[in-house]
Amino acid sequence: MALEGGEARATPIVEAVLDLDCDLAPAFELGALQKAFFAAFSDRYPTAQRKMYVDYVSSPEPAASPDAELGRGVHALRVMAADGRQCVQLRSKGFSFNRLAPYTSLSDYLPEIRRTWDLYVGLASPLLVRRIRLRYINRIDLPGGAAEGVLAEYFTIGPSLPSSMGLTSEGFLVQQLGLEPSSGHRARIILGTEGPVVPGSGLLRAILDIEVAADEEREPADWEGLQSRIEELRALKNRVFQNTLTERCRQILFA
Repeated sequence: MALEGGEARATPIVEAVLDLDCDLAPAFELGALQKAFFAAFSDRYPTAQRKMYVDYVSSPEPAASPDAELGRGVHALRVMAADGRQCVQLRSKGFSFNRLAPYTSLSDYLPEIRRTWDLYVGLASPLLVRRIRLRYINRIDLPGGAAEGVLAEYFTIGPSLPSSMGLTSEGFLVQQLGLEPSSGHRARIILGTEGPVVPGSGLLRAILDIEVAADEEREPADWEGLQSRIEELRALKNRVFQNTLTERCRQILFA
């Protein structure tokens, strides 16, 4: 199984998401597409779901009447493969493709992404693609004890507790935002623990969540242009991933 970035071992990726945010016609109503969307995708994605929203208005007076409902509607339409590992979403602002573990390589999924994107374009008639996002959630199990002792050994970013506090870390969560000056692409990196780190457990389960994004003004029919931008984001994501890990961490994951 090939890892994103060229390594040859099972990847720690537990979920990958591609979002294409779009301008849609002013009269666009997602709910009106429900029947056609579910029918168009049912051959490969037999499980269908709706995500609803409800808007309320609240009174500033505590003794006033309960919140009044302003409106409700469909926030997203979602279809899922029979094995539950892959899904496509039509959102009120665009299109999403989700893949759960086991994950191989983006190249393996691009033909299906294009096929489902073309179906989306035919159904929703988006006017323009405004933003592209790739998000990868990695679960990394590492040996170690207290969190502050593990961080410097395995990750190049992260918080630490000063020894003067007299505290032993039971978990951490850190976020970094970055800009690639040459392209204008942006990255968000979140590193944290999945649950508290128990002293003496001998195991740290870390979550490394990387999202990269590019602003666009591209015609929906220009798949070649969209794929080129996706590949740029993929390269940025891989670079961020590799440089967030220390050499020791890479050896554990990819040896």
